[in-house]
Amino acid sequence: YFIAPFIAKFYGYSELVSIIRVLGFSLPIASVSSIQNAYIGRMLDFRKNFIASLISSILSGFIGVYFALKGRGVWALVIQNLFNSFVICVVQFFIVPWRPKLCFSLKQSTPLLKFGASSLGSDLLNTIFNQINAFVIGKWYTPEQLAYYNKGGSFPGLIHNNVSVIVASVMFPVFSKR
Repeated sequence: YFIAPFIAKFYGYSELVSIIRVLGFSLPIASVSSIQNAYIGRMLDFRKNFIASLISSILSGFIGVYFALKGRGVWALVIQNLFNSFVICVVQFFIVPWRPKLCFSLKQSTPLLKFGASSLGSDLLNTIFNQINAFVIGKWYTPEQLAYYNKGGSFPGLIHNNVSVIVASVMFPVFSKR
């Protein structure tokens, strides 16, 4: 939210400020949903995750297309993204029985925070390494050329990445339970 003006200035697109700030609202929504996802994974009940993803993809797809047809441009994608995060969160609230409680223990959270910090650092480095090309290309080329580059780079690994994510999301909880 706070670095949005700097990002917009770097790319020379002032409209990025509001786009980045609005998209930032998907982070807290997705964080609530990630807790529900962890519960689903722990219980090995992937059908619930599939149902939530299917419903949110269909509804948000319709919303995105509707706003695109209304001429909203990039805002159609922003609204679609936010709506997708929100619908997944709402659907999971109704189909997952776990509910958060308002209790907190610093003693119990300390080991989790240490693990989370190292995991966050690793993921940040991985994201920076994987996205540095798009960052540089986006600075010196048009958004259209960047889109072609990103899509062209994503198609070769599409099947591999999807299969890897599916297998990893199933195998990790299964191995953890064993």
